[in-house]
Amino acid sequence: MKHRMQYTRAAIASGVVALIVTLALLFISSGGRLYISEVDWSEVESMNYDEGQQYLTKRSREITRWESLKNGVTYSEFWLSAIADWLMYFSIGFVSCLVFYRLSQSNQSLNLTPKSGAN
Repeated sequence: MKHRMQYTRAAIASGVVALIVTLALLFISSGGRLYISEVDWSEVESMNYDEGQQYLTKRSREITRWESLKNGVTYSEFWLSAIADWLMYFSIGFVSCLVFYRLSQSNQSLNLTPKSGAN
């Protein structure tokens, strides 16, 4: 029963931390430029860097992070990416919690933890 409780705590903690990290990274990585007219990428490839920058800047506008998120939530790719990120962070956190728990259990069984009052 004690082990099941540790796994449940590890899963809850990992899930919450993964959610916070995923939402923070979604917000931090959003924003940028939105293309408002069609871009001819073959034409961009034939330009030098400065010409390409000017061409792309004329066909785009700067958007805020909120605008980017608002546009993104309407696409299934946005949600699939967010779920994949959450699963990755959850897995890392959960495995880390389990490893820490196992190591602490093995230290207790070997009496490697220092006793209180020992110098």
